[in-house]
Amino acid sequence: MAKSKVDILKEIQKLDSRELKLLSNNIIEILTKSSEQHNQVAEQINDGIERGCPTCGSVSIVRYGYLQNRIRFQCKDCKKTFTDLTGTAISYIKKKHLWEQYIMLMVEGNSLRAIASKMDISLKTAFDWRHKILTAFEELHKTKFNGIVEVDDVWFLKSEKGKRGLQNPRKRGGTNKRGDNNDQAKVLFSVDRSKNIDLTTACMGRIKRKDLDRILGNKVSADTNIICSDKHPSIKSFAKTHGFTHYRIHASQKQYSVGKIYHVNNLNNLAKRFKDFIKQYNGVATKYLQSYLNLFRFIELFKKQRSMISEFYHASLKDKLAISRYSNLEERYQMLIA
Repeated sequence: MAKSKVDILKEIQKLDSRELKLLSNNIIEILTKSSEQHNQVAEQINDGIERGCPTCGSVSIVRYGYLQNRIRFQCKDCKKTFTDLTGTAISYIKKKHLWEQYIMLMVEGNSLRAIASKMDISLKTAFDWRHKILTAFEELHKTKFNGIVEVDDVWFLKSEKGKRGLQNPRKRGGTNKRGDNNDQAKVLFSVDRSKNIDLTTACMGRIKRKDLDRILGNKVSADTNIICSDKHPSIKSFAKTHGFTHYRIHASQKQYSVGKIYHVNNLNNLAKRFKDFIKQYNGVATKYLQSYLNLFRFIELFKKQRSMISEFYHASLKDKLAISRYSNLEERYQMLIA
């Protein structure tokens, strides 16, 4: 039989100071957990309402029970159900309780084998989780560029590392082909003076104006941006076609800036940091090159933040198209090399 409030108060009055302190701590702990659960529920509801239906985009949604301890919603229009995690990198993962631990180990710089060993998961699972997370960073904080924009392409040798049954595996030391060729994956590096960064795998071989239109078209405007680059003809064509003020730096003629303002020093430093960063992975397959560009860009954006693990964790759950992008990695790679 449950005790009345009066009886409980009488029992409390009998406690000594040490027992009262223990009781107080227990009550605070219970209230804290209750508050955290309330906040989590509120956050799930807000996420569900803000994002709308991931299938048809409708914002006409209602709560529809629970799925794996998370609030489920139903779209009134298409009748599909979803949670706040649907479409995110974690959406199809069964061991969700390990996600935060995985991210901590990843941020600490552990190798895939070390992570798999410490977490008692398979190497393939560790690999898959890494790339699900990295695809979630692809559109993170991408905005239009401000003011002066430095643009250049950086090439990386085509690699099919990890692919089984290669007919003609490339030997160490690169290729004998000179100049731009289809053995090179071209990455377009773009950065402004406000530290906005875009790193996009553009094509195989020589980069063309249509690649620049696709990547930079909605990020720059001739009214508000000035482009700085080396003497790359495609960047010149892009700038001229769209009416940009364009300063070309001729490093081969020992010209490193125009008027001490217009240069590509920030971009060159960024490219060098990426090349140093990528060395730790002992070669990256071209199929996954964009994933590591996403990771490097994330580190550059948040390297001054004290809570890197927290930023990493929340960013991994933010992109509602992450799992779709991850599922299309092979298709995107085939389009790149076509």
